Amino acid sequence: MDEIDKSILKIIVNDARIQLSQLSKRINLSLPATSERLRKLERSGYIKSYATILNPDKSDKRFTCFCLIRLGEHSTSSARSFTDFVRDYDEILECHHVTGEYNYLLKIVAKSSKDIDDLIKVMQAKLNVSNTDTIVVLNTVKLNVSSLPE
Repeated sequence: MDEIDKSILKIIVNDARIQLSQLSKRINLSLPATSERLRKLERSGYIKSYATILNPDKSDKRFTCFCLIRLGEHSTSSARSFTDFVRDYDEILECHHVTGEYNYLLKIVAKSSKDIDDLIKVMQAKLNVSNTDTIVVLNTVKLNVSSLPE
């Protein structure tokens, strides 16, 4: 990866819908050369996918929180049941297996704190969740969906 590839990534992280002609002008390469570099970045895995970030102020799901989850049992089947459950809930945006006293960190969006409470109660009843700690987001100061390679 050279400086031109890094420039391409920096541009598309901020505007994934940029037209190829605009991208090629910004990096000072021909359209075919820009297109080929973009394809190589995709094939090599530097670009995993393209995503849309929705404005939470325009959604009915304005309540965001992070929830730490501790499972009561540390078995493969317990972890699999938990991750299968997480994949089925659109309100759970992210799930990270973490170190420390908790096993998972979830990013959840919902209409209200009651919806979060209901989801946690379901997890406790169905999934061997022994403890949770929920952190409510008051305001998002910075949101990046990706970090750039150095």
